[in-house]
Amino acid sequence: MMEQPPPFPVEPWLFRCWAFTIILFVAMMAHGFLCLLVVPKFEKIFEDMLGSREHLPLLTQVIIGWSHFLQHGFLFLLPLVPVPFVMLWRTHGSSMVCSFVAAMTALLFLSVPVCVLALFLPLIGMIQSV
Repeated sequence: MMEQPPPFPVEPWLFRCWAFTIILFVAMMAHGFLCLLVVPKFEKIFEDMLGSREHLPLLTQVIIGWSHFLQHGFLFLLPLVPVPFVMLWRTHGSSMVCSFVAAMTALLFLSVPVCVLALFLPLIGMIQSV
């Protein structure tokens, strides 16, 4: 009995494209959730406790500023969202494009713990001052 080929052979570039697309989408969603929903709540807490943003560490001020930009100016970034996905599909997952998208994905994933750290820095400072 002869071995039958799979019904839909998967090209290696197609697998890379799907993998990077899914990972990049998850990274975008995590970053968006954090910046659009979590950061504004912490900003409100900081305003209630400290009164102004001047007393916050620089990293926290930058993260809050980025969150404001995403809340009010995300329409400027919206056309850029499909660019890495289109690049992956149009180039059949070439190694250069895959490397670029992998770097973007890594930066997005690294931004999540940086945001969390920036949100907890003021709280740590307040605890130490007590």
